[in-house]
Amino acid sequence: MQDMGEAIGTAATLYEQGDYSRVVEVCRRVLQSREDWRLLHFVGKAAYQLGRYAQAEESVRRAIRQAAGEASIHNTLGVILEAQGRFDEAVAAYGQAVSLKGDFAEAWLNRAIALTSAGDTQSAERACAQALELRPDWARAHDVMGYVHQCKGAFQEAEASFRRAVELEAGYAEARNHLGAALNRRGDFAAAAAQLRQVVATAADYAEGWNNLGISEKGLGRLAEAAACFRRAVELDEGFAQGHYNLGNALRETGDCEGAIEAFERAIEWMPDFAWAHWNLSHALLACGRFDEGWRQYAWRHDKRLGIVTYPHEMDLPRWDGRKFDGRRLLVHYEQGLGDTIQFIRYLPMVKARGGTVVLEAPRQLFALFRECEGIDELIAAGPDKPAGHFDWMASPLDFPGIFGTQAETIPARVPYVFADVDKAQVWWPRLRGTALKIGIVWAGSPDHGRDAERSCSLEWFGPLARMEGVRAYSLQKGPAAEQLAQCDAAGRIVDLAGDFEDMSDLAAAMINLDLIISVDTAAAHLAGAMARPVWVVLPFTADWRWMTDRTDSPWYPTMQLFRQKSRGDWADVFQRVHEELKKVVKEHV
Repeated sequence: MQDMGEAIGTAATLYEQGDYSRVVEVCRRVLQSREDWRLLHFVGKAAYQLGRYAQAEESVRRAIRQAAGEASIHNTLGVILEAQGRFDEAVAAYGQAVSLKGDFAEAWLNRAIALTSAGDTQSAERACAQALELRPDWARAHDVMGYVHQCKGAFQEAEASFRRAVELEAGYAEARNHLGAALNRRGDFAAAAAQLRQVVATAADYAEGWNNLGISEKGLGRLAEAAACFRRAVELDEGFAQGHYNLGNALRETGDCEGAIEAFERAIEWMPDFAWAHWNLSHALLACGRFDEGWRQYAWRHDKRLGIVTYPHEMDLPRWDGRKFDGRRLLVHYEQGLGDTIQFIRYLPMVKARGGTVVLEAPRQLFALFRECEGIDELIAAGPDKPAGHFDWMASPLDFPGIFGTQAETIPARVPYVFADVDKAQVWWPRLRGTALKIGIVWAGSPDHGRDAERSCSLEWFGPLARMEGVRAYSLQKGPAAEQLAQCDAAGRIVDLAGDFEDMSDLAAAMINLDLIISVDTAAAHLAGAMARPVWVVLPFTADWRWMTDRTDSPWYPTMQLFRQKSRGDWADVFQRVHEELKKVVKEHV
């Protein structure tokens, strides 16, 4: 029979060497003839390392029955329980460990981690503080404290804790990675990249470090480098769903739509309910013209995890699926931006053809504009409360393309389907008479839009158009960007109309009196297209899905022409092409 001391020593050596299967084998052989809590503890720790949690827990609990006063065994039990997601039980086990040994810093720190996972960040912070009181210069404890602060939303304190961990242990890749992620979060991408390059230099196989470096590179506008980082991350960890998702976003930004689709699909393969991956996949599919798949994925915008960014409504009504609804009432409510509602309101005659009563809820800016639209039985104004009255079904205009199985060639593109108020249009006519080519210009969308910095441009780009002989330019710009008129060199050549607009029906009345509208991607462009006005839309390099890819026309709006950036941020080339085209139009107009 092997001496017990010798068996314990052998188990300890094998455990340090990482030969966990041999640890279990050696200990179990001895344990067949004699129980010993130390060997049982080794079996538990080794089985945990092998991912055999049931065996690990059973061995450790047997050890506790023999040596209930040994704090280290309770700590190990906590680790095993935590690995199984049994956080409350793990907290209790760590609590028992520190009650037996108050200066057990590792158990205090483990308790902090488990408490954080259980959602009790206040108690977690106290437990972590206890660990730091025992070991003030323990880098890992500072790193965990940073994580606790982060979970509490105390991002400044989290960054300070991560930074302290790195100061104490410069080679601590995980803490430096957390510091880089914190810097990314507050938008200091250059500082984040500096930290994260050190991470991947010292830990080249650290997938999360590569992923966070990719986020930094993307934030710095270095999209090719970002994509390379994300690719490296998913090469190291094939099941890294967030890495695949980030790769998809980077590829979409570079114009690689098919590559983006593949990356998003990989993310979803590893995390089937990854709502943001489904949502962004829908955009890539629709941009590539793959409408069947795209509309199915587009329905993910209803997922509450996406928040009010996409779908803000919460109503206890069944969603209409396209069936006939004779004798019933369908509530069609607005969604997303004004332009989205204008674009998809075209489907209402098709909806009405399925029978029943169509009630359209419209935001104030669109209410007057939609009064005469076909397919609407009742028009109600949107407000802070849910619409009053009885409804049997609900739908959004953005549901209709999927419901009707829209393909690029079957888009209901008969225009106009939105009309200017005749009386309002006549009021504008005296102000807009003249022989010059009358162009309305819009250079910025809503600053609240997530991609507004890319889609909007400066009024200065329109200056050469306004100064062109034979052209009279009119500003249709609303919002903060309208203030640029006061500083623009060509301001004297631009007549401001937007100051007299109260809603989109006023804009429509002005547009009907103009010869051409030139706009960035915003609601004004959709309105002009819906009214069948000649409209040119200037687009960023990575345009919204609805403008698809590479096209100079739009299947949604027959009177629209698209001018796309050929390289990211290059408005100069776009407006040079617009200028050349406008010269031809002016010549024909004369």
